[in-house]
Amino acid sequence: MSKKDFIYKTGLAPEGAGYFKISLFEDNFLLIENHSGIADMKSECIKIFCEKRIVGIFGENLTIRELDGCCLKINGKIFKIEYLT
Repeated sequence: MSKKDFIYKTGLAPEGAGYFKISLFEDNFLLIENHSGIADMKSECIKIFCEKRIVGIFGENLTIRELDGCCLKINGKIFKIEYLT
């Protein structure tokens, strides 16, 4: 049984099984759960490893407010979020 099938059949939250989750609050606070690390960091773009992809967060005055084992909190004016790979 694949991980995706397991989540569907059990009703678990995907982030509980290791998938990443991005939550955007208004346009100035972002939370990423289950990331794999930071690929690049500038005040206008922060790139994050998420599973087998890189996610780019674009904006102004972006800063990492908190970083722990599985969660990353970003503050600043957020314009867009996109898959880069």
